[in-house]
Amino acid sequence: LYIPNSADYGLTGHGPYGAEPDSVYFAIQTGKFHSERGLPNVMTPEGLKRTFGEEIPWPQDNLWGQHDYTQKGAQRGASFNRILESKIGMPDDPVMFGKMAQWENYDAYRAMFESSQTERMGLVIWMSHSCWPSLTWDTYDYYFEPTAAFFGSKKACEPLHVQWNPITGCVQVVNIASGRYDNLEVEARVLGIKGNEVDRKAATVATETDTTKDVFEINAPSGMTEPLFLCLTLKDGDKLVSENVYAWGAGDDGLKTLTTLPAADINVLVEDLSPTGRVVTLTNNGTTVVPLVRLNLKGSDGDQILPVDYSDNYFHMMPGETRSVEVSWNKADARGGKAAVEVSALNLEPKRLAL
Repeated sequence: LYIPNSADYGLTGHGPYGAEPDSVYFAIQTGKFHSERGLPNVMTPEGLKRTFGEEIPWPQDNLWGQHDYTQKGAQRGASFNRILESKIGMPDDPVMFGKMAQWENYDAYRAMFESSQTERMGLVIWMSHSCWPSLTWDTYDYYFEPTAAFFGSKKACEPLHVQWNPITGCVQVVNIASGRYDNLEVEARVLGIKGNEVDRKAATVATETDTTKDVFEINAPSGMTEPLFLCLTLKDGDKLVSENVYAWGAGDDGLKTLTTLPAADINVLVEDLSPTGRVVTLTNNGTTVVPLVRLNLKGSDGDQILPVDYSDNYFHMMPGETRSVEVSWNKADARGGKAAVEVSALNLEPKRLAL
């Protein structure tokens, strides 16, 4: 079989290559292998400074376009901006834009891959990794820093995965390649920003390899006055095999209320894993959600250590929740100094601990 181009003839391609609302990805499935799809992947503030220098051009101009963040064309940076504005608000400076854009990076790449799991015919993003500092179509940047897009993609592509379909409102269990399970426990909890439970559903499900199974429906209640969080867990006995969190915006304000949350109270504990590996355990001791928690590995000179491997990153923590993240790196990349992990969030100023 000869396929003369990368987007037609037995498979489907042609994007979209710009950002779309999450539900759109679920609505445009074709039942075929999709060989070309992608969207902007905005670098972190550190990545933007490595690309543009300390003075990052603002507003976004032709220099941004030269690094693939064009307002029109295939990349459609303007649509990414509009979605970010409606969701959490459009920042008025480039450093904050690099920080807040990670929310949309995560959500959109997760939705792109989760939607492909509904039919499990395969998806290849255009493209994997750019040969120059690019702000689109990849999941880690030119300097090997994984952005939130990397972790959204990783979450969606778990071999055994729990997800929410925004078109049908169904919680789904996706088994890509994990074998048969007869008694998986699925739980969905809808929580307010203070951890108050608004709704809860649970069920037992059986699943086999290469299946996607609808479990039950759960949707955002009408007349929401504040953001809510849909927290999904999938357990095999006492073992947690998948968890997933979605933020539901309230009316025209979306998630903007989250930018005015009181300061977070996060406890951080570091344990040895290997000479260049640590387990970082975080506990939310506060009374409100801590959104967009980010771990950032740095050297004693204050600069990032790259490349770095985090088992998870850019997640939301509910009140009382504890999470552990494995962090590993190469000793040589620490530039002869000691490593430290910096923990920050939407309502948490950077907090640094030596590793």
